Amino acid sequence: MWVPIGLNLMVHVFMYYYYAVATLGYKVWWKRHLTTLQIAQFIIDVVVCSWATALKVRPMQRRSSTPPSTRRARPHPRPRGRR
Repeated sequence: MWVPIGLNLMVHVFMYYYYAVATLGYKVWWKRHLTTLQIAQFIIDVVVCSWATALKVRPMQRRSSTPPSTRRARPHPRPRGRR
């Protein structure tokens, strides 16, 4: 999924820009907003990844939860040798 990757990239660009500016001694007014953006990114990533995992796992559960009585049995091979 590209949503978590894109959000993570965007947040890290802002973070490293902030680190560079702070290292040079400048004060930034949006420091609190960066923290809020990081928390929002984390929550969105968890929701999107959980949703994608649920979509991936649910079809597997349907396939494996078919009762044995409804599955088509394979025919037994004919015995070799005398009849």
